[in-house]
Amino acid sequence: MGGGVPPEYPWWVRFSLLGARTRGSQWFWVGLALAAGVLLLVFAADTLGPPRYVYLIAAAWAFIASVLYWSTIRWMDRRGLWD
Repeated sequence: MGGGVPPEYPWWVRFSLLGARTRGSQWFWVGLALAAGVLLLVFAADTLGPPRYVYLIAAAWAFIASVLYWSTIRWMDRRGLWD
């Protein structure tokens, strides 16, 4: 992909490729986001500290991020655009 993400990619692909332009790095972020979501759910179940809804909202965002990264992998795979 060279120096930047091409502007013809969908906005969500351009966003998730910032700083992670290889397939391996995208899988790393999928795993990290899923692990963070699970950890936040554990914190929500244990309710140490802030109210439970704070952890639940953060967990939801982590799971949304993992779907975004995974969707980018699928989009790039279908078009054969990885370097």
